[in-house]
Amino acid sequence: MKYLFYIFLFFPLILLAQEPEIKQDSTEYEYDYVLVKGDSIPQAAIELDEVMLLKKLKFDSREDRKRYLILRRKTIKVYPYAKLAAER
Repeated sequence: MKYLFYIFLFFPLILLAQEPEIKQDSTEYEYDYVLVKGDSIPQAAIELDEVMLLKKLKFDSREDRKRYLILRRKTIKVYPYAKLAAER
């Protein structure tokens, strides 16, 4: 009998604890929009440089592919330092 009393006493507390917390977005943003080819772009958009996509590389041998991957790995490591040196 005591167990039933405790179950009925604490069961509503458990149910109330399961309600998700509702977050309200207090920030509202108003942007002016520009229409480009039917697409709306906000004025606060960041201008990015053009990205060129290249076709998949094909190699004549495994050795060529291996040399390319090593060169690419070394270039990725050194590029930030070369960029920093160019600024100085």
